[in-house]
Amino acid sequence: MPGGRQRRGRASRASRGVALASVGAAALLGLALAPPAEGALPPGYGGRLRLPATAPLRLPDPRRVDTPLEATLAHAVFDTLYRLDARGVARPSLALGPPERTEEGVLVRLREGIRRHDRRPLRARDVARSLDRAHRGEAAAWLAGFGTRTDGRLDVEAIDAQTLRLQAPEGFPVARRLAALPLAIVLGRGTGTGPFRPRMRGGALRLYQFRAAARGAPHLREVWVEPPRPREEELRAFELGELDGSWRGASLYGQARRPVEELALPAETPVLLAVRQDRPALRQSGAALAQAIDRRRLARAGLVPAASLAEGMPAPRLEGTRPPAAPVVLLVRADDQLQESLAGALAARFDELGWRLAAQRVPAERYDAVVERSGWDLRFVQAPPMLPGSAGLVASAFAALGDDEGAARVLQDALEEPDGAGRHAETLGALVLGHRRAVLHHRPGLGALSVDPLGRIRLGAVFLPRAETTPGD
Repeated sequence: MPGGRQRRGRASRASRGVALASVGAAALLGLALAPPAEGALPPGYGGRLRLPATAPLRLPDPRRVDTPLEATLAHAVFDTLYRLDARGVARPSLALGPPERTEEGVLVRLREGIRRHDRRPLRARDVARSLDRAHRGEAAAWLAGFGTRTDGRLDVEAIDAQTLRLQAPEGFPVARRLAALPLAIVLGRGTGTGPFRPRMRGGALRLYQFRAAARGAPHLREVWVEPPRPREEELRAFELGELDGSWRGASLYGQARRPVEELALPAETPVLLAVRQDRPALRQSGAALAQAIDRRRLARAGLVPAASLAEGMPAPRLEGTRPPAAPVVLLVRADDQLQESLAGALAARFDELGWRLAAQRVPAERYDAVVERSGWDLRFVQAPPMLPGSAGLVASAFAALGDDEGAARVLQDALEEPDGAGRHAETLGALVLGHRRAVLHHRPGLGALSVDPLGRIRLGAVFLPRAETTPGD
């Protein structure tokens, strides 16, 4: 009998062990088959982000950046050879590693396998052509200090499919300079290697996911940037969920109908009033114009009041205390919300002083041509910084004003006198009206919404909640 009870006990324990093992296996199988918790899932790919523009849109071009949003869009389409991290240290982007100094010059090797938006492989000759065009065009200032040929063109050459050769003096910050947005590699109109491929649809901009992007495939399938609209219309569209963000506020009536979050772009963009220096009448009135600026009124138009490019930096100096005798022509880019507001504030101030101001409103597509024809006395200019630091800020202001020689002087002098940018700021040939501090009010749930050290939104990293993404996107 005792032996039988022992056998039955052992059998019972064995049965319980088998049952527990079965339950454990079933539980493990259930965990494997059940979807993980939402927080444990990686970001989904797909979905569409809809944002409003702050000024009339055009195809992104890193060499023609007038606003913080344009800098963000150009950065989403084009890549530079190097990028700057949060500490301002240059890191490889399209380049494989740091520049290499040799007896023949400075060599920059490209990463293998990079694809252009047209699906063709990126070659060193493509990069050389892009930098050469930048040097002959609107980005020449950012290449100041690099070696040139006897004909004045940039001394750049592809020595094989993946290697680029440049000339630069010993100690020259090659990688840091090549990280400037105007030197991003442009492979055709709207063609780069960045996370998105751009297309214009009427007055709207569409950015489409590029899976083979050098920085990695973006999470979003599309980013739609809508043309600017009046404040009330933009805020109403945001409240109705037709837009995912607004630059004009959180709500039309002050009380948001749904939760709203904010993303403040930390880099404040100087807003300048360019003064034509080749008009004798204006040269005699520069200081008078500076004294006439009412920055409290400009603050109501949306600026953070300031008379200099940055705190602690001297304000630009203009000569001449004589009030303008003839009507002053102010060039205004039509449909640009900020310019229209500032033009109204200046007109009111001119009326108070008894001065005559004629605002000439020009469509966005004709604006650059009118600037080149010089049919103006004053115009508004925004100067988003292209490189961090005081020299980058001042050089960006000169470049935005079309003074490439001035920008080049700032960058060159900074090599020997890093803190000497302030004395160049005094010769800017423009008045600083204030700073534009951009804040994006947006719907909750936008993952990885952040900015880089220069205040550009990292669109390639943004993702939507998984419920709003489509499998297979």
